[in-house]
Amino acid sequence: MKNICKKLILFVMTLGLIGADASTGIIAANAATYPSTSSTYDIYDLVRSSSKSGGCSDMVPQGITFAGDYLLISAYCKDKTHNSVIYVFNESDKSYYGTIKLPNSEHVGGVAYDCDKSGNIWVANGKGVGCFKYSKLASCKGSVLSVTYDREVDLSYSASTMCYDAVNNYLWIAQFSETDSSASFARCYAVNNKTTSSPTLPYQFQISTPLKTQGISVRGN
Repeated sequence: MKNICKKLILFVMTLGLIGADASTGIIAANAATYPSTSSTYDIYDLVRSSSKSGGCSDMVPQGITFAGDYLLISAYCKDKTHNSVIYVFNESDKSYYGTIKLPNSEHVGGVAYDCDKSGNIWVANGKGVGCFKYSKLASCKGSVLSVTYDREVDLSYSASTMCYDAVNNYLWIAQFSETDSSASFARCYAVNNKTTSSPTLPYQFQISTPLKTQGISVRGN
């Protein structure tokens, strides 16, 4: 058994040194793997801008998702005196496009797009989720656009983060917990009638997630 362990350790060490500098043993990063800092967008001034944040100058950024032609970042007012928002950016160059002002001041920890331009943007809404049509995003250009939710779905837990599974047409909604493993989970819902004004979320199943889970994503199947 000891010999097997030694061979496994040697094998792992050998893999770790492939592509490394022979003199230092340090793996050289491929520059093409990482985006340059010039492709990032500093939103500090944006979340401090009351004119672009529905009157609030102390917004807290939360969820992020790509949605068709846009990049969306949700944020809530730190002292809950103003409504939560979604900052909308052009997907192509990440320039600021406009702001969606949401109906309430809930902790908008998650935001997701159900991948249909006749479909919806789903937003965490306390112990529930709300949605509005993707088409509303185009209407906020250069302004702060107030929206109401077309549909709200009540949950028995906090919608801390979420993502959409385009392969199976599922919306995943997860709850954050720091200490209670039984309260740290992600639940899966089918997205039905999403091109109508009354989409539904029939429950499918649940999986456990690690404690302090802040974000989830689904890739492929």
